[in-house]
Amino acid sequence: MLRAATEADLAAINDIYNHYVLNSTCTYQEEPESPESRRQWFQSHGGQHPVIVAEADGLVVGWGSLSSFHPRSAFRHTVENSVYVHPEHQGRGIGSLLLQDLIARARALGHRAIIAAIDAGQAPSIAIHAKFHFQEVGRLRQVGLKFGRWLDVVYLELPLDPVPGPDPGKHPDLNFPAALTVTEQTIDISGFTPGQKTFYQNLFWETAGIYQAAKKPRVAVGLAGPTGAGKSVIGVLFKELAKQAGLAFKFEVVTIDAYHYPNRFLLSHFSGGEPLQNVKGRYDTYDVPALSRDLQAFAGGARMTFPAYSRKLHDPVPDSISVTEPATLLMVEGLWLLFDQSGWEGIRPLLDFCFFIESDQDRTRQAVIKRHMTGGRSYEDAARHYEHVDGRNSELVLPTRQRADKILPPYYLVQ
Repeated sequence: MLRAATEADLAAINDIYNHYVLNSTCTYQEEPESPESRRQWFQSHGGQHPVIVAEADGLVVGWGSLSSFHPRSAFRHTVENSVYVHPEHQGRGIGSLLLQDLIARARALGHRAIIAAIDAGQAPSIAIHAKFHFQEVGRLRQVGLKFGRWLDVVYLELPLDPVPGPDPGKHPDLNFPAALTVTEQTIDISGFTPGQKTFYQNLFWETAGIYQAAKKPRVAVGLAGPTGAGKSVIGVLFKELAKQAGLAFKFEVVTIDAYHYPNRFLLSHFSGGEPLQNVKGRYDTYDVPALSRDLQAFAGGARMTFPAYSRKLHDPVPDSISVTEPATLLMVEGLWLLFDQSGWEGIRPLLDFCFFIESDQDRTRQAVIKRHMTGGRSYEDAARHYEHVDGRNSELVLPTRQRADKILPPYYLVQ
């Protein structure tokens, strides 16, 4: 399984890397990396420069990263990749999986090119990059000295299709509210930094641009990601910003939580010997056919209503959101939009575009538990529900990022 790295992975990452420091020319570093240096390296990798790991049987067996290619600002859309596989797990395709994932992330993040600097004697590494269409663009001769040998460096490049981004000078600045009401809970966003406001304002205009580029009256944009990634907050925020933006179309937001089966159904239907109510939020607790029907009707231009979800009632509320305008951008947010089992595989084709928000389970766990407590659970019950449901859901949802059109950093990495 591939996933975003966390600080808990740094020891394993360092062990793998230091093996090659001491035994290989695939890195020109000669002294082992210290734990503190590795921690600083990890913290310097923000949302635009992800670090990922490959995991097997609960162990980290490889890792990869995208790093800034050059500190000069004009290079900001060019990244350098690194891929390292545990020596006992080589030859199993892990390096290819890591590199493929990094390429997808670089493209989704809007980078323009990936550079790989590889020792000329590392034929397997060069071959893996060539498999993914990297091309040699330069060679530096005898620029490294390790193990008593002069070494050549080969530079490979993979150009990426340009991803048009928002032009900050093209749109007016929008005012951010101090708080948002998200499914009947008040979320304080008064502490948003100027950088966070700029990021989400640009993302809002990018989303509006997706509607315009689609050149049709009804457009559905997905916002996927694990529990606690901030999907609902972004959806409500964008609806507030849309009120100021003077858009030529309606902007509406629907959550898949509104397609939960009612509690009476969840209490009377069982899975694995327990009522579905106990695992509410799992992929099989939603009325996926109803969501599919509504998205198809929306795309067809129907005047219609969508359900909402009440955290006071803990149940869907039918016919809560009205869409009658022919020209409408519908943002659909939820965990399972990119899931490819149990009927969810039919949802992705109904979305014209889909974002995926990265998230670190260790960082979001307490926020999710707090949200459950706000909804009426005790701490013990909320923590138990997280371990039994939310945490397991995240493990299933994170791999679906590969089916997204663009990967977004979590809110806590937006500076």
